Amino acid sequence: MKKQIISGLLAACMAVSCLAVPTNNLMSGVISSDVVASADDDGEYTSGDYKYTVSNNKATITKYIGRETKLTIPSELGKYTVTGIGYGAFDCYSSLVKVTIPDTITNIGFAAFRDCENLKSITIPDSVTTIGKEAFVCCNNLKSVKIPASVTNIGACPFGSCRDLQKITVDSNNKYYSSLNGVLYNKAQTKLICCPGAKTSLTLPDTVTTIEEAAITVLREVNLRHLP
Repeated sequence: MKKQIISGLLAACMAVSCLAVPTNNLMSGVISSDVVASADDDGEYTSGDYKYTVSNNKATITKYIGRETKLTIPSELGKYTVTGIGYGAFDCYSSLVKVTIPDTITNIGFAAFRDCENLKSITIPDSVTTIGKEAFVCCNNLKSVKIPASVTNIGACPFGSCRDLQKITVDSNNKYYSSLNGVLYNKAQTKLICCPGAKTSLTLPDTVTTIEEAAITVLREVNLRHLP
């Protein structure tokens, strides 16, 4: 028989702010889009609708400056393979509805898609190993997310305050993470990492001993129960 441990509003859970936070402005280092960055230059460059940096012959997107609503992120910029989406690269881009990430990307950075409030669809390829802290926080129209087997590291509150998020699923071959009833846990299910915002109740397996920082950021009443 299930034993109720906690019920009612989870006021103690850490709130996640959806307010816009300015990203670093490195405009002084921008070079015209028709100039190819050299391997030794770690400045910021522009190619079409993207700003990016280059390190070790790999490009990291630092800012999207276009207006597309359905976007396929390029796998190459300035003849460099794009392997990262940097801090706040799409931060507060409210027009974005759908985004496809290429299979060259290994790192989705801190707050990369924060407050993309109209984002409904995201495809995370099996090349991604890291999903940064608050990567998709406050993406209010996101309904579901699938974590591929390749992911080895997920920062705190990756999908916090996504109010319409119904489920997070994890590839069964992932060695570090798992999902149960649409809720994200570590592989052993000893740690709750993220509870989707659309859930109104949650039953934890008895293996859970830790709740990750801001794992529950819903703006409604939640009944938290624990299996005996």
